[in-house]
Amino acid sequence: MNSKVSPGWMISVWLVMAVLAGQVSRSETITIMAANLTSGDSQNYEMPGIRIFQGLKPDIVLIQEFNYFGTLRDFVDLAFGMEYDYFVESGSESIPNGIVSRFPIVDAGQWPDDYSPDRDHAWAVIDVPGGIDLQVVSVHLKTGDAVTRDNQARAIRDHVEAYFDEGQYIAVGGDLNTVNRSEAAVTTFKSFLDADDHRPVDQQLNSYTNEARSRPYDWMMPNGLLDDRHANLMIGSSIYPDGLVFDSAVFEPLDEVIPVQYGDSHVSGMQHMAVMKAFRVGDPPPATPTPQVTPSPTHTGECPETGVEFWMPYQKFYPGFKCACTADICNADSGVLSGYPLFIVLGILDNYFFAPGFTGFDYFMNTYPPGESRLTVIAEFQWPSGAGSFDGAIWYGALTDPSMTAIHGRMGTFVFGWAE
Repeated sequence: MNSKVSPGWMISVWLVMAVLAGQVSRSETITIMAANLTSGDSQNYEMPGIRIFQGLKPDIVLIQEFNYFGTLRDFVDLAFGMEYDYFVESGSESIPNGIVSRFPIVDAGQWPDDYSPDRDHAWAVIDVPGGIDLQVVSVHLKTGDAVTRDNQARAIRDHVEAYFDEGQYIAVGGDLNTVNRSEAAVTTFKSFLDADDHRPVDQQLNSYTNEARSRPYDWMMPNGLLDDRHANLMIGSSIYPDGLVFDSAVFEPLDEVIPVQYGDSHVSGMQHMAVMKAFRVGDPPPATPTPQVTPSPTHTGECPETGVEFWMPYQKFYPGFKCACTADICNADSGVLSGYPLFIVLGILDNYFFAPGFTGFDYFMNTYPPGESRLTVIAEFQWPSGAGSFDGAIWYGALTDPSMTAIHGRMGTFVFGWAE
């Protein structure tokens, strides 16, 4: 099940930690999309589909009906960026398949589709980060005939087994035109891919991808090696553990996917939703760790000296662990502390982020009676997978005098980390 994490400031902190941890890791999260987003009367890419690509910014797209009224280079530059590579099957097929990639395409070609004269199966080998290449196939199965779709799936399986390296990543995706998930074609794909292990849904938990949102037309299917690298998909302030079916009429808030417009997924001639998953590639998959659980010291409740003390439930977090951060502000002075700014700063590598906003210079301005006051810095949430590993994140906390020229009392620190 997908989940939307809130409030936004809390997930911003997690993003800060995950992104900065990536600076010391060779792994990288990449996104792969299956997309048949043509619209209008001519099965061409028009602005609604282009805006969806621009808003979601996929790294790799297994694209169907790869037509544009200008040149395909112009289309790729507009929808994705000039740094993107692409391949389209050659020949006179009217609705060809293709691949668009932010990473270099080092080899590409097409396998014949004996059942659909207007397209073949486009394949490519992509040099993704790390020492393992990604082999992909963009497919578009025949509508209206389940037997033919299974024959096409069998042919794709035979080609993959004959020409792809099973020791490399493999992804097959596109418009399968399947009317249900029990079709024979799906069973065939499951025989050599982890086709349905992570089932993307939209924010209303609907996994269907045709325009009427009633059938599972579109699929992104990795092999086991790549599925072992499945990661949370992050879009704006939202986390999608199994990937996303993108429907512009459902997705909120749209300002996270500018320039997408509300009606883009349902304009005339648009028959499909985009499907996207994320994978963390690079280093070999780490062995499942035995979490070394180090609980934090419990609050003492004592207040012998004015200053700040932090508390988190653990000093190292693993996926599924409860995470939260509180600060105890001790006022050992004889009267109420008022007008004394409280600075709480998260330090990761050489970067510093000021609570509560974590986006710029910020601080708390509260009143503290004598004794101990407790402040929630990060509300409780479950530590997600896909954050990589990092040690040495530090919370700093201190009161200052009203002019912010000197620390008032003792500065508190707390060091923590996380691992997969």
